Amino acid sequence: MKTYFLTLKGRYCKFISMKKIKTRIAVNPKVLSGKPVVKGTRISVEFILNLLASGWTYNQITKDYRIKKGDILAALDFAGQTLKDVQSATL
Repeated sequence: MKTYFLTLKGRYCKFISMKKIKTRIAVNPKVLSGKPVVKGTRISVEFILNLLASGWTYNQITKDYRIKKGDILAALDFAGQTLKDVQSATL
């Protein structure tokens, strides 16, 4: 099943399937207390999201942290899939 979402610019983008996310993102209680990380690293999904929110580009992250653009996209999709089940949030 393909899942699509509408971006701010009106373009449709495809989510990476959960199966593909699992090839790039790992959750292990022995690594960073079980936070989701890029497989084979100690770089957490949370850290990647914070870098992007701070204005870092894909190129800066891949160069400085030696991960691939696909890892960043998987982290974004992982976060999106995780938040999909949240009913409400307090800001």
